[in-house]
Amino acid sequence: MDTHRPLLTRDEFLNAQHKQDALLKDEIRSVRRNVASLRLEVKRLNAYTKNGNLKNPMLPITPIPKRAEGDREMFPEDRLFPKHARQFYAMRKVSSADAHTHRAAMLIYLIDFYNVEYSGWEQDDPRDYDYEAYESSSEPELPTPQSGPKLGLEDAVLSYPGRAVEALETILGINEENFIRFRERAAALRRSLPARPAKRQQRFSDPVGREAERASPPGTPRGTPPRTSKRLARTIVGRATERPEMADRAPAKHHDVTWDEPTERMEEEYNDGASEQTRITWDASAKARKRELVARFAMASRDDAVSEGSATNAETLSRFASPS
Repeated sequence: MDTHRPLLTRDEFLNAQHKQDALLKDEIRSVRRNVASLRLEVKRLNAYTKNGNLKNPMLPITPIPKRAEGDREMFPEDRLFPKHARQFYAMRKVSSADAHTHRAAMLIYLIDFYNVEYSGWEQDDPRDYDYEAYESSSEPELPTPQSGPKLGLEDAVLSYPGRAVEALETILGINEENFIRFRERAAALRRSLPARPAKRQQRFSDPVGREAERASPPGTPRGTPPRTSKRLARTIVGRATERPEMADRAPAKHHDVTWDEPTERMEEEYNDGASEQTRITWDASAKARKRELVARFAMASRDDAVSEGSATNAETLSRFASPS
């Protein structure tokens, strides 16, 4: 009897379909996990490279994320992350007396956030980090120290803050040599700059006292208010005096022009202005008209003197006066 069946039953088909769906979901989940991991590594690499290129200690440090549960990215809190390199390296000064300070809280939080291994800090030999004292590899091995009670996170950080900062420096990609060279170049640049010229010393610190001394005459005690001099305008009254030799001659036939007449006219024209702009315009025109009247008065006086003193004019007057 042939037991081979070319077709599947409904249950067999459903079981095969469920297996394929499970395999497909696993593949999709793996791809998503790899993409998230790749995205996280790219962000970590960019932040690491950016921090490694920092030279100015006042520029901000880029935080590096870590992978949390559910393949999601997790960044440290901004409040507990150093803003720049100066604040970062200041955490080296943390001690047991500074357990409740913000600086100690930052260092403890970062060591816990990045899962830094701190259990071996107290067991390391200081000579392992002294490369100048290293001579050869044939030195006898030191006895292994006896293991004591393990330090907790807070005790380890407060007891070895330098080790904690070095571990964070490796994780964040910060290079201290860049900041040291930056400070050295800045100091050399300050030394190469020319010195500023010294300011001239002032006799008085207050400008009011200097102005008062300039305005006061010599010998006046300091603090005396300066005397202000004001020039007062004087009004020209009457005409100029005539010469004695011209007093007995005939009076001038032209209209006498006095100084009071143009002045009165200008005052009337000035008072007629209704606005400030009109008054300014009248001031300019009155000055020009005054100069014109003064010039006419001078020309009239000169013509009067020439005509009255000439022989031709006297001859003509005598001819009209005598009978023909």
